[in-house]
Amino acid sequence: MQKISIHISRNLLTMGFIITLVGIIWFFISLPKADKPPPSKISNYIEKIEQFALQIFNQKHKQSNFIEAETYYSFKQAPALLKKPKVTTFDEQGKERHLLVAKRANYFSNGEIKLKGKVNIKAKSGANYQIDTEEISVDTKANSLKSSKKIIYNDGKSKIIAQGMNMDYASNKMNLTGKIKIMQKGGQQILTRDLLVDQQKDNVIYQTPEKVHYQSKAANIHAKGMHYDSKAQKIKLTGGVIGLYE
Repeated sequence: MQKISIHISRNLLTMGFIITLVGIIWFFISLPKADKPPPSKISNYIEKIEQFALQIFNQKHKQSNFIEAETYYSFKQAPALLKKPKVTTFDEQGKERHLLVAKRANYFSNGEIKLKGKVNIKAKSGANYQIDTEEISVDTKANSLKSSKKIIYNDGKSKIIAQGMNMDYASNKMNLTGKIKIMQKGGQQILTRDLLVDQQKDNVIYQTPEKVHYQSKAANIHAKGMHYDSKAQKIKLTGGVIGLYE
């Protein structure tokens, strides 16, 4: 009988310990969670301007850029910060060329604007296209756009993915750099490198002297160069063309 009572006592102690442990755990779980601290606010700025706007003129006293932002912050030892910036570029005749929109941007003392976060570029005149990337720099003195991030270019007929780009926005030409993938509406695909995009008034011409791999349902072609007319949907492959057809 004594052994049985000792055994029962041990079981009761064990059960009591488990119940106590569960109670402690439940107590901490049921405690109200502390509110998350509010996101850090920008507080170390020298100047803050709401609905910021800035016109930039070239050496010929013609407007080359127009910069807008929801909020502008300037700092003592850091580039200015623009929240929800819009940058409009102009050609040498003063016509709007591009509208760039992003989540934020840094404005440097040398005139460079670096847009970051879902950057979208839309053509405002000439050929109709748009570009999406995560970061791009606008050199307001050299009138150029440059990015080393992934580029998605779309002209409505073809979609192009590149590893970077640079463009003189006073002209009609753009260089898409690195590995290039062109996807056409008909399902054709072109793989190449370093593509020159000539944006004409109502057409876009794509050219490259690099190796080209053209693929479609009926053909698989390798070449050493390409001239592609987007409007006419015609591709001229050059230099040692080798193809397989079904």
